[in-house]
Amino acid sequence: MELYKLSGRVSGGVCLQCRHFTAGRHCHYCREGYYRDPARPITHRKACKRKCPRGPAITCKSNKDTSATRAGQLRSRRVTPCGYPWHS
Repeated sequence: MELYKLSGRVSGGVCLQCRHFTAGRHCHYCREGYYRDPARPITHRKACKRKCPRGPAITCKSNKDTSATRAGQLRSRRVTPCGYPWHS
């Protein structure tokens, strides 16, 4: 409602029916847990890849970088025996 008021009662809110695992006000970034394929536009049905693998070995960078240069890139993360992560 607040976004609607701020827009002069023209538009506002968040799209609730984004497709292809996208999210945001204009379905312009990948849903949490999915990562962006920088080779495809966000409107492509395969722009957001399947959920990031779970567990300590893999993490995903932020999926809200709409420039697609770094958004959602996977990086491996290994954990030392002491539990301190390091990135490869």
